[in-house]
Amino acid sequence: MRRASIGRFLLNRGKAAGRLAADDRFVANILARTRDSGYASNDGEWTSQRKVGALALPIRLRGLPVGSVNIVYLNRAVPLKEATSRYLPALRQAVDRIEAQLGAADAAPATPDPGLD
Repeated sequence: MRRASIGRFLLNRGKAAGRLAADDRFVANILARTRDSGYASNDGEWTSQRKVGALALPIRLRGLPVGSVNIVYLNRAVPLKEATSRYLPALRQAVDRIEAQLGAADAAPATPDPGLD
């Protein structure tokens, strides 16, 4: 269900993104690479964004993705391998802190809103 809604979003985003989103093999390769590595990356694969690279990690709550944290950089300045070693540890720390705060907020008992009295 989530994959289908993301696919519809990408299909409606524009010609280049829509073509790539409609390419089942391309999408399957990205998903497999992301699962294998534990993070998402863009090393200039998107036609309109060839000059930039990006790394992203999911933010999960109760095991389900609810968001992501990413960093975008210029490919000329930082190759993917260097970006992974330089930036991925800090992204992981940020995700860990966010997930801990989300988990704590999710586990906290509901308190009445004083403005609703």
